Amino acid sequence: MKYQLTCPRCKYEFQYDNGYYDKAIAGLQAEISEMSAYLKEYKTWSVQKKRDYSEWRHQIILRQEKKMQELRELRELRKLYDQQLEHQQYKVFKELVKEKYGNDVYHSLLEETMKMLEAYKISDMMKVNYTRADGKKVISSGKL
Repeated sequence: MKYQLTCPRCKYEFQYDNGYYDKAIAGLQAEISEMSAYLKEYKTWSVQKKRDYSEWRHQIILRQEKKMQELRELRELRKLYDQQLEHQQYKVFKELVKEKYGNDVYHSLLEETMKMLEAYKISDMMKVNYTRADGKKVISSGKL
C-alpha cells in the first residue's frame, strides 16, 4: 500500500510503498538461499572438482555477503518508514479526537492511556526469557 509521508524535521514529503520493500526483501532472501544451496552442493563435490571451482566458490561467498548487507539495509529502511507511518497515523488520530471531543477530554484520555501503558510496562519487565538446555524457550513471569 502506498502512503504519502512527511519528514518531521525538514518537512520533506515522500512516498512510501511497503509492498515494494516487502517484495525486494523477499527477492533478496530467495537469492541468498539459492547461493547457500550452491555452496551446500559444492561441499558434496570431489576434491579435484573443488580445487577447479575454488574461485567460483569465493565469488559466490562475496556476492552472498553483499546481498546480505543489502538485505540488512532494506530491513532498516522498512523499519524506519513503518515507524514514521505509525507516528503520522497517531498524529492524525490525535487531531481527530481533539477536534471531535475537545482538548479536556483528549488530555483525560491520554492520562488514562498512560496509566494503562505503565501497568503493561511493569508486567513486561517482570517477564524473563531464558532457554533450557534442550533449546526450548521458556517465559517466566513474576507476580504483580
